[in-house]
Amino acid sequence: MQPFSKRAVLWILIPCVLLPLFLQLGGRGLNEPDEGRYSEISREMAVSGDWLVPRLNGVPHWAKPPWIYWCVAASQKVFGFNEWASRFPAALAAAVAVFLTFGLGRRMAGELAGLLSALILTSALLFFGVGRLITPDMMLTACITAALYCFWRWSGLIQDLDGEGSRFNGSAVQGSEGEVHGSRLVSRGGWWMAGFYCLLGIAFLDKGPVGLAVCGLTVLGWALLTRRWSVLWRCGWWWGIPLVFAIGLPWFIIVASRNPELWDFYLVGEIKDRVVSGRGRTKEFWYFLAVFPLACLPWTALMASAARRHFQWWRTKAHGHEAAAFLMAWFFFPFLMYNLSGSKLPTYILPLVVPCSLMAGIWLAWLVGEKTGRAPAWSFILTGLFLPLPFVGVQYFALMRQMGRLDWLLPEWRFFLVGASGALAVGCLIAWFLLRYREGRGILTAFTAWWLAAVASQQLFLLHMDRMETSLGHNSSWRDVTRGLDGLDVVGCPITLALHPDGEKPRFARPGPRVAMYDHYFRSCSFYVLRGKNEYVPSYGADSLWELARDREREAKPQRDDLVELLKGPETVYVFTRPEAREELRGLTGLELPVLKSAASGKFKIVLFSNRVMK
Repeated sequence: MQPFSKRAVLWILIPCVLLPLFLQLGGRGLNEPDEGRYSEISREMAVSGDWLVPRLNGVPHWAKPPWIYWCVAASQKVFGFNEWASRFPAALAAAVAVFLTFGLGRRMAGELAGLLSALILTSALLFFGVGRLITPDMMLTACITAALYCFWRWSGLIQDLDGEGSRFNGSAVQGSEGEVHGSRLVSRGGWWMAGFYCLLGIAFLDKGPVGLAVCGLTVLGWALLTRRWSVLWRCGWWWGIPLVFAIGLPWFIIVASRNPELWDFYLVGEIKDRVVSGRGRTKEFWYFLAVFPLACLPWTALMASAARRHFQWWRTKAHGHEAAAFLMAWFFFPFLMYNLSGSKLPTYILPLVVPCSLMAGIWLAWLVGEKTGRAPAWSFILTGLFLPLPFVGVQYFALMRQMGRLDWLLPEWRFFLVGASGALAVGCLIAWFLLRYREGRGILTAFTAWWLAAVASQQLFLLHMDRMETSLGHNSSWRDVTRGLDGLDVVGCPITLALHPDGEKPRFARPGPRVAMYDHYFRSCSFYVLRGKNEYVPSYGADSLWELARDREREAKPQRDDLVELLKGPETVYVFTRPEAREELRGLTGLELPVLKSAASGKFKIVLFSNRVMK
């Protein structure tokens, strides 16, 4: 008997999903380089009206397909050019993934299993963090989860049509009920598979063939584990794969037809080289073996126990063994693919947190319903100890980025040591207190305490992000230094729709105070300084942004001498640069170049100066 009705579960789930994911969403500035890059490309797409070609500081940027830019640009058009609007699509995708996880868990093992799975996913460290970052990984995770949800619904209808009955809860639905019933099942199954392939097409537009690979390996793995090989030829791949490419390929074909060099850029540079050589993101083969347990905190120990139980259910063909096989295939086979790939980043494995959350939620719900079921003591103890680790770990990361070294004699590190010890002591107390709730409905008491503690620690961390946003080294946000131009109508260079450089140096869009960067480039500068203007902040003396070799050869880059001439001119000029670069320009121009604003994070420092003495 389930302890909650469907309506009660939804009343619990909706606020428990929306509040953690959307609360303080726009509190901190855009972190460099990724958030700044994605936000600025989306801003330029929105203000220029060109929704086909992504541009970064007026230069076509081909490294990622356009889906994330379309979503963020649409959000900025509706909600304005701010951090909340830029992060809203990622948070919305996270909420969609959570509710789909609830739906899968509910289909597999009932209302309580779906609820627990969704709450675990919401508070898992990597999922919570990426849900507040502007990257394509959360949208990819939502597409993969939605696609596999459609596949699971379709496979259930096919099994019902074959007369095998429901796989989990509820009574069997026999295929012999009549031709009308069978035709309805076939029709519904066709819609579910159409949804499966359409979502794979969107995933292709979001991050290339990764979504297709994850879902394909999951389906193949499930067929292998359950010996249901007939699924592979009944899933309509002969019309589904063309549908995937009909959705995912047109953008690539259009932009490559205008710029043939992009075929080599994508097929060789973005696919082959990333898989084989890693393109600067190469890590040891065991990298994800170390990262994934951290990604699942604080639920790692419970997920390990749950995976062991699911393996037993699959091996003994008991208690929804097909669901166990599906979740194991969803995790194991894509995980193997990620480990074999040359390119490795922590966010890549985000889609695999979903099946682990489902395994943990289904296992806990089973323990609640089993009178003789009892969770291992070690999983409860470790879960209690893991609760403060995300907060402690991020503080450690911030200090290392800011201080650059580990020295317990420094006041900052002594303060951290005291705080970390106190947090771990609290975790020990929670673990000791909850040991008595390892069976029956007592597990719900323990889980509630865990979840509230996890969410509270995450929200407390977010409250400190304004202080920490300039404490993350090259990942810091430079929002604060751009506030030196608040209230000023500064002028940048116009965003043109050219696909290649025209051999001329950028010109400013209109009369008025100019703004520029020199010898230092941060991606969010134009986003904060120009907002809704169809302009960008030019960069003098920095590396080229053009990605194709032929374009870099044609480019006429603004150089230091051009900036010196601009500073000596009659217009007021504001420049973002490094302190030592400002001193260099002072010597070349003979001007005072007073500093209006500055920000620093360890060895990374930025100043905003002007060529006019401000009164």
